[in-house]
Amino acid sequence: MEHIGYLAFQRKQWEKAVDSYARELALYPDTSWVYEAMAHAQNNIGHKQEAKETLRKRLAMSEGEFAATNLLAQLLMTDAENAEAMPVTRVAELS
Repeated sequence: MEHIGYLAFQRKQWEKAVDSYARELALYPDTSWVYEAMAHAQNNIGHKQEAKETLRKRLAMSEGEFAATNLLAQLLMTDAENAEAMPVTRVAELS
């Protein structure tokens, strides 16, 4: 299933990628990289809130993971959620 999501992601078929990643996470919720890929796809179809929640779930698994932390900080700053973005940004700098 992860291959379907990956192929959809590579082809910029964002909704298909999100659906595939959601199925993957339902079966294997500890597959940490899928959260980050899913958040990118969610963001690319304009679902920023969902992307932020997906990244928060990812970071709850392994706080300080650079790519996920950096993307979450970018999304928060884009949406002017600076109160949450600042601590996230500090974690990204330390990673």
